[in-house]
Parts: sequence; structure tokens; C-alpha cells
Amino acid sequence: LEHNLFKQYKGSRYSFGLVHAIDVLRRKGLNAATVKGQFHHNLEELLYHIAEARIRDLWCVVVGVEDIAELRSRQPGELHRLASKIVQEHASSMALRKLSRLPVNELDALRQQSVQFTRDVLGYIDLNEAMKSGDIGRMELHLPRMLFRFIAGKNSNYVNEVLHLLHGLHREWTPEIK
Repeated sequence: LEHNLFKQYKGSRYSFGLVHAIDVLRRKGLNAATVKGQFHHNLEELLYHIAEARIRDLWCVVVGVEDIAELRSRQPGELHRLASKIVQEHASSMALRKLSRLPVNELDALRQQSVQFTRDVLGYIDLNEAMKSGDIGRMELHLPRMLFRFIAGKNSNYVNEVLHLLHGLHREWTPEIK
């Protein structure tokens, strides 16, 4: 999944993809995906840093504050409502559909890429955290989206693995085996 995200959002030094972020943040060894060395650790760290920066920025933009520290005085219910608004409007498939319905002269490819990347990287982080904590239910919820990501990325081995897993979970295995 991590390599798939890297491949999709790699971009170049002159676009706003991961390579641009790698250059700006002066990260070494991330210009080409590999299974050797520190690549996984470095890419995971990069994805978390980019996600954190995007979410912090979205908090400031959506709430209309200059500094995220200004949110400390807000009530938990209000923060939850605002967090939901951030996800719905700036990091969801629903937000992407809304953007795609705009007239051609109002389409903003960079905004669409930003919303899509934020949605995808939050899914990656949620799956990663679910694996670290052993939350099987949360991991299972990611399988359908992973299946479509692997199909689109032409990762046929992973497509087969996820299909077999989904078939076993929903059609073949007994509750004890699940």
C-alpha cells in the first residue's frame, strides 16, 4: 500500500507530489521506491509528516485561525464538529465527487489532488495504526478500498490476495476461522 501511494503521488521536483516534498524537506534515499534499506521507515515518516502538516493547515483554514494553538480554548464538541467538517470537505470521496461536478472553468486539479492525497494518506495512517494496535476490525474495513487501489495500480498479486481474503471472510470461512 505504501509503495502504491508513493507510485501514485510521486510527482516531480516541479510539481506538488512527494518528490517535491522530499526535496523541500531534504530527505535522502526516497527518490526511488525500493524494498531494501530504510526506504519503508523513511517513507512512512514522510507520509506522517506531510499528513500532519496538511491537517494542521486545514485546521487553521477551516476555523480561520493563524495558529493552531488558538484552538485550545475551543470546546471538545466544537472541535469534533470541526474535525468532521475538515474530513468531509477536504479529505473524503464525497469532497472529490463535489469537486468533479464543478464546471470545467472552475476545476482545480491541484485542489483535487490535495483532497485525494489527504483522503488516501489518512486511510494509510488509519490502517497502519490498526496494524500496530492489532485492531482486526479496522484492518478489515480497509480491504475493499485496498482492492480497488491495487486494481488501479495494476498490482495483480495483491489484488488476488485481497480477493481471496475477502472471499474467505464473507463467503467461505466459519466464524471460528475468521
